Amino acid sequence: TALSGDLLNDLGVQTVNDLTEFVPNLSILNQFGGDQAVFDIRGVALFSYDTGNSAPVATYVDGVVLPYPVMTQGQLFDIERVEILRGPQGTLFGKNTTGGAVSFITNGAGDSFEAAVTGEIGNYEYTRIEGFVGGPISETFGARLAAINVRQREGYQTDVVTDKDVGGIDRSGVRLTLEWEPTDNLDFDLKLRAGRDESENGGLKILAPFAETFGDPNPDNWVWFTPEFHPGHWDTSVSANVEGFADINPFDKPRRDNDYRGATLNINWDIGPVLFTSVTGYDKLDRTNQMDWDGTPLPINDYSFTSDIEAWSQEFRFSGTAGENFTWIAGAYLAKDEIDEKVRYDCTASDICLNLAYGVDYEQESDTRALFAHTEWAFADNWNLTFGLRYTDEEREVRDMSTTVDADPFGVAAYLNYPVGPGNLAGYLADDFSSAAGILECLVFGGVDFVNPVDPTYCPSYGPEFNNKLEDDAWSGKIGLDWLPNDDLLVFGSISRGFKSGGYGSFPASQLMQWAPYDSETLTAYEAGIKWTLAEGKAQLNASAYYYDYEDRQVVSTMHDIIFGPLTTYANAPESTLKGFEIELNWIPAEGWEVRQALGYSSGEFDEFIDYDGGTVIQNGPDPETGLWLDPVYIDRSGEDAPGTDWQYSGLLAYQADLTGSLDWRLQFDYAYRDVYTSILGPDYDLESYWLLNAQFSLIQKEGRWNLALWGRNLADEEYFTDKNFYNEAVIMGAVGAPRTYGIRFTYNWF
Repeated sequence: TALSGDLLNDLGVQTVNDLTEFVPNLSILNQFGGDQAVFDIRGVALFSYDTGNSAPVATYVDGVVLPYPVMTQGQLFDIERVEILRGPQGTLFGKNTTGGAVSFITNGAGDSFEAAVTGEIGNYEYTRIEGFVGGPISETFGARLAAINVRQREGYQTDVVTDKDVGGIDRSGVRLTLEWEPTDNLDFDLKLRAGRDESENGGLKILAPFAETFGDPNPDNWVWFTPEFHPGHWDTSVSANVEGFADINPFDKPRRDNDYRGATLNINWDIGPVLFTSVTGYDKLDRTNQMDWDGTPLPINDYSFTSDIEAWSQEFRFSGTAGENFTWIAGAYLAKDEIDEKVRYDCTASDICLNLAYGVDYEQESDTRALFAHTEWAFADNWNLTFGLRYTDEEREVRDMSTTVDADPFGVAAYLNYPVGPGNLAGYLADDFSSAAGILECLVFGGVDFVNPVDPTYCPSYGPEFNNKLEDDAWSGKIGLDWLPNDDLLVFGSISRGFKSGGYGSFPASQLMQWAPYDSETLTAYEAGIKWTLAEGKAQLNASAYYYDYEDRQVVSTMHDIIFGPLTTYANAPESTLKGFEIELNWIPAEGWEVRQALGYSSGEFDEFIDYDGGTVIQNGPDPETGLWLDPVYIDRSGEDAPGTDWQYSGLLAYQADLTGSLDWRLQFDYAYRDVYTSILGPDYDLESYWLLNAQFSLIQKEGRWNLALWGRNLADEEYFTDKNFYNEAVIMGAVGAPRTYGIRFTYNWF
């Protein structure tokens, strides 16, 4: 699937997440409504709010991969096109993936001078200002400067405690493109980019009632929270002296403060029979993301992420031909990234958390080395054979990871001889991950005397920091066959195999087993389809069907902890399958008309998977006498639906006609339907199906000098959720989608 920059503008696509409504079998969900995106293509996804996990779907900007989903959440602007590639990738360029890739290509300098400015206003005090100027500076040198600022001063939500709006937007970006062609066979393309996101995070809605007991066995003293309660503000106060919480006051809005910058250098050198291509990339993200996950005015579950991420990549490709019927590409890919992160977790009002505030500090380093080759051979009239191969070697190392006690307002940890400050509360772990000893578990089962001082020799002191290294290597590849019975029809089939390395979680852990690495996954894809040009070139029909054999699928899961109940971790589902299809039609039935239709179906199933059932454990609750989570529950998920949505449908109908001798008018309706999204957490966390209807009416100056557009999105004001999740106390929390919005946009072009 490919969408032009003009179409993205007409559809109102401003971030990568907006693509989910217009691309079949693509879903992009934000965990807890924050800036951690989950990319899902054909049901291949890794659901996680963890910063340090790479996705099975890669996101590229100008040929350079952004290795972590949190790096993809900036503002889109001045885009030439976006391409969505489905299935395993890696034999043509870039990073190896099991699910696919989303690739953005930004505009170049251009062959002639051009400039434009766009101004846009809308409800909720929305404004957007975007512009660019570019063109040749000399016969061999060109440049382009583009910039954008988007603000929404009024959020979609209202805090029912403070009556303040929540969810405002403040994003900006700038990009400088420099192109140099010193000779006819050598060119350089340098892009420098930077941006900032100071938006607010949305508040989460409580979808099922729960009680905060404060350790009191008398229900009359419990505080109940119900679905009518929906604040969405930052609750912390006792942690104000903790790094990561230092500039937060009670009742502050959840917010983010992200700065990113990067550079891409593409070099193409035609040296006769071989074209040499070099792609160099550097990206850096300085991230602060503060969220209220509990939806209450109490510090039950407030998170703060402070992340510094740096990523470098270098790719070399050689391509050429051998005779008239054979083309080839060979290349090498090197990448390195580093994460330095501090996660702060305030649950000082939660008795399940022992009324403490915790932190997770760690560093992670990842190195990737790969060799790849891709060939295409026209071995007979109308027949082409494709063969690709890739070898990947990856190392991922986590260093100095620890769960710390950051605040202890009631003296619980101090009484147990675990003071606030450095030290790993997660205890000890055998080198082979065969056994673990959690400090808090030791205290509980050691029969701690809460009247007399604790015997400091009975249970261990703070454990050592967690350090571990994971090494993965694998072969992957593709073989395909194309048949072209005529100039208008392509019939294709392929078998491909993808690989994604394992990794680590970085959750607040009460036992080190939560941080045990999960294994790599592999996916074998079988696909067939057609690309058919119809109606004398006025229609294009693309259709494909697939079947995936998924081994050791990486999934977010939970594990049992007797103190805290279900704790987040990762697991591998040994066997699962996915199947489905996509149909896309682009049609110009008559002059002035444009029709786009897209239908996707995807179905997944676990064939073999014994999993810990954290959702059921949460619903059952802790033992009423001891307050401990004594009864783990396991479930055989074999035969269960895998996470994902079955049906997705989207369309666009547009008509453009003369209004006057110098003006055209254009009316566009676009719409999208998403079926129920099945959650791995259980049916209570499924996202309900919904429809979205958008419209736009434009006046267009015939020479393209200016256009004026009135637009409306979610015109039916559909209420829907973009994520459902849980934490220690709350059974179900939900992040809501955007309501009805409308506005006016004006663009003026100079050329």
